[in-house]
Amino acid sequence: MLKDKLTIFIPTYNRWAMLEKTLASTLASNAAGVKVVILDNNSAPEGRAVVERVISEYPDRQVQIIKNPVNIGGDGNNWQVFALVSF
Repeated sequence: MLKDKLTIFIPTYNRWAMLEKTLASTLASNAAGVKVVILDNNSAPEGRAVVERVISEYPDRQVQIIKNPVNIGGDGNNWQVFALVSF
């Protein structure tokens, strides 16, 4: 049996306005069983408040934020998705 039926990964780096829209749209249009994982590529800290505000509007949704300790580049952050996927 699958634990989570669907996980949506969103890699990002300092794109808070776009992430805010993407996250709000994703959370509003998906069932409560969908998990969202944000892969933050060591962005500036002030954007975290934007993400947390959007998340607070959907308390029944599963959202996880993973922040890389250093910027590993766009390709590296995208490869993180594959490292985190489980079947």
